[in-house]
Amino acid sequence: TKTFFSVSKDNCGVYCDFDFSVAGKGYEREPHFDSKERILNFLFYINDFDSNNGGSFQIYKYKNEPNKYIQQPLIEDLLISKNLVPKKGSLVTFLSSPQSIHGVDKINHLEDKRYFFYGSYTSIKEIEWKKIN
Repeated sequence: TKTFFSVSKDNCGVYCDFDFSVAGKGYEREPHFDSKERILNFLFYINDFDSNNGGSFQIYKYKNEPNKYIQQPLIEDLLISKNLVPKKGSLVTFLSSPQSIHGVDKINHLEDKRYFFYGSYTSIKEIEWKKIN
């Protein structure tokens, strides 16, 4: 991963990170939510990726609503809600909250690489996320 830029406005309290990433054989991300300061994430895929090779972006939901959200919930407490195979030119954006559990299934093909831009808008202060009924 290489960070291209990180911008912060003095009076704004929010900054943007933008990275270029290459993921190959063995890359995976466990189900998690990002930092409590994160507001919005976006991924832009540079190449197509065969679904048989792993590397899909996975969105999870809880089987049962937890009393407390933990950053890396147990896989047995989750269900895969969406499985997004990287497609060239596709953009994935999502609100980054403690309910935004996501991960990447393991890339199992030796030669193929997953190329993507990753970005986020992040607060300089921790956000107190509240559930609205």
